[in-house]
Amino acid sequence: MDLTRDPFRLGLWTVYPAQDRLERDGESMRIEPRAMEVLVYLAQNEGEVVSSDELIEAGWGQTHQGENPIYRCIWILRNVLEDNPRTPNYIKTVPTKGYRLVCAVQPLETAPLEIPEVNRTVSGKHRRYAVVSMIVLGLLATVILVQVFGEPQSARQSLAVLPFQNSTGDGENDYLAYGIADDVRLDLNRVKTLAVAEAVVSNSYQDNSVLLHNIGQNLGVKHILRGSISETGGLIEISASLIDVENERALWSDTERYDTTDIANIHVEITTAVTEALEVIPELNVSSNGLDDGAYLAYLRGLKYLRDSRGTDKLKQAVKEFEYALKLEPSSARANAGLCKAYLRLYVTSGRDTDYFEKAEKSCNRTKTLDRGFLGTPIALGILYREFGDTVQAQIYLNQVLELDPLNIEAMIELGETLAVANKKQLAEHTFKQAIELQPGYWTAQSAFGNFLFKQKKYVQAREHFQEVTELTPNSGRAFSNLAASYQMLADLNAAVEAYQKSLTLEPSRMVYTNLGLLYYGQDRFTEAAEMQLKAIELAPKDYRLHGRLADAYMFIDGQQQNAKRAFSKAIELAENHLKLNPTDWLTLAYLGVFHASAGDPNRAETLIRRAHAQSPDNPDIFFLEALMWAAMGQNELVRIRLERALELGYPAGLITSDPYINLLSDDADVGPLLKRLNNTSIP
Repeated sequence: MDLTRDPFRLGLWTVYPAQDRLERDGESMRIEPRAMEVLVYLAQNEGEVVSSDELIEAGWGQTHQGENPIYRCIWILRNVLEDNPRTPNYIKTVPTKGYRLVCAVQPLETAPLEIPEVNRTVSGKHRRYAVVSMIVLGLLATVILVQVFGEPQSARQSLAVLPFQNSTGDGENDYLAYGIADDVRLDLNRVKTLAVAEAVVSNSYQDNSVLLHNIGQNLGVKHILRGSISETGGLIEISASLIDVENERALWSDTERYDTTDIANIHVEITTAVTEALEVIPELNVSSNGLDDGAYLAYLRGLKYLRDSRGTDKLKQAVKEFEYALKLEPSSARANAGLCKAYLRLYVTSGRDTDYFEKAEKSCNRTKTLDRGFLGTPIALGILYREFGDTVQAQIYLNQVLELDPLNIEAMIELGETLAVANKKQLAEHTFKQAIELQPGYWTAQSAFGNFLFKQKKYVQAREHFQEVTELTPNSGRAFSNLAASYQMLADLNAAVEAYQKSLTLEPSRMVYTNLGLLYYGQDRFTEAAEMQLKAIELAPKDYRLHGRLADAYMFIDGQQQNAKRAFSKAIELAENHLKLNPTDWLTLAYLGVFHASAGDPNRAETLIRRAHAQSPDNPDIFFLEALMWAAMGQNELVRIRLERALELGYPAGLITSDPYINLLSDDADVGPLLKRLNNTSIP
């Protein structure tokens, strides 16, 4: 049987490849030829995982350029087949790998001579359709179903929930506007016949001047839910509308007033109205998540602080709100998951304070016994296990989410982070790109991919993504800090300082202070470098790297040698504590090797460096840190050998030539010629 020509059966459907047509129960559906080619290729490889690259090769050959069109082809097929990606009967997404046809392909002896008249029944109403599917390569690709008789109705609905506008005149109520919209999105995400876009955080989507049609195109959805909150006579007034983006017609709209003692059920009412308007049925009962009004408001405030958190103060405020919500309602899975995420972020921003990790672990484990349908639980657990160093278990939890919701951008980003930690770089890059292709305007995906590229020493590409993030979130200090770091790696120091200063005006942070300190250190401005590291330590006193960098600066300041020794001792203490939590952390192992060498313990230093290499072979950062270790021990020939290996693996020459410890060896017979050669070569 030639599947490119001969008809075949696929579950309830009969497929006619030569006619780009599918038939079921007397109704016939035409699809775009490229989508049929994708379906045929999957059928030819029934039961096998097929990558996006293979599918592109099969449908487009070598002529395709631009954005990956496969996601839209799969979207078309699932719409026509009425296939739910969470519990697929036809096409299953295999995260980071591709797609698999899970339905048996059976031959069809004879094909009908005539194409039957289209006659589809939807919700008891007889409607007739002809399907025209078009793929537009790029962000604006949409699936368009054109109806012959009656009003447009897709076999599978798609929508985005925009952040509700806060029209109360009080910025403190932003949490309520965002929180209600986010809860509605989470509720709708449980409806298997709905494809719900991830949370939209770009400020442009709150601007009423932005055309809904353009938003729909950018997000690849057919419907948009938008709303606003205001205050009238002491009551909260909620307005919401469900819009068909193609004709900008309201399918449903309503305005209601609520007392502050009846807030917890607002999202339930909106969700119910939306599902009725779209004629879909939730598989799970929508409820107020076990929170009374006081607990619900605290939970929403916690989400606001968590969403806006770029420093420890707001994260601690998030913890306070989540804990208050749990004091009122201890069984809330969402509040427990929020608390877990807040503690995990505190763990990272504090420089790996193990107290925060233990609290995060306790909160995450509590969520296991609560609402198993809440996808925030496995995401939080995935992050937890990644930070613990168990990337295998982390991938299991995150893949569980993607099995249920293949379009979950948050899980996709966290999976990319986990794959990167597991040194699965190609899979990580593919996962980040997939997240960006699904939602190009989602700044978190752009930032995560930029960080990944930065760690791979691809500074030019990283800078491009960080620049995009600053445009998407112009008030984010961290966005400018990341951009500054990429400029710094590219030796554009003026642009780096300007971006760091912009970041400091927006939100002072540990990252900005320590990176500025490193910049000053490389310019031999050691007193200023020490001042920056001290400011960073005030914000994250348990970050061992900050104490190590402070010690480095002190070593070059007259009269500060004793302070340098104390700083090294503190760095060693904190790093050793971190290794107790995650003994496989190669970066901590390598840094600790340098610290012990500087503190006069060469045997411990060599042991730690060997362990670091074992955890991450051929890592240029480890070879550079090993060079610093040998420099502290006076083994200059080994310094040269390790620097040359670091360069071979892609370590930036500019970082080597600007390091004060390495420059002390500029007259050395082993290291001097290498530094001279690098200084005479343009910085990559």
